[in-house]
Amino acid sequence: MTWLSLLSGTMISTASKRNVRVVDSSLNRYIVFEGARLPHYAAFLDVAASNKVIPIVDDSVSAWFWHFAICIGTDNKAPSRDVLENAQRLHNLLRTLKDEILPKINDSFPEQSEQEIYSDWLRGLEIMIETARATEECTWTGIVDDDSNSGKR
Repeated sequence: MTWLSLLSGTMISTASKRNVRVVDSSLNRYIVFEGARLPHYAAFLDVAASNKVIPIVDDSVSAWFWHFAICIGTDNKAPSRDVLENAQRLHNLLRTLKDEILPKINDSFPEQSEQEIYSDWLRGLEIMIETARATEECTWTGIVDDDSNSGKR
């Protein structure tokens, strides 16, 4: 386990043939954003914002979502304008590059549905955008739901 996996609550393996980050998404990890539980795979928006999934993603967007996802057991906040800017930029890239992104999702989540992950990412970003428009500051925290059935949501 790497120090990054300890911080983010994500199990990471870089031992694959193509040196692609594989995420153990069976962890019952969720983000509660302004009191609303985001879809399961929204907890992995840092993967969506990585250059392994979207090679043209801006470094600032990638870094923002990396920090966003490191939230298990911590209370986080950001100005709504920052949330809006980053969520809208990532949302636009995901929608525009869908055909290129879906196969790359499988590289990071090999045994999961690419379409389900993609849909969760979009819906999570949409919730963030809608919520950020209605407030000055956004808050979120990460939780691990131990009551789920064997890693299923």
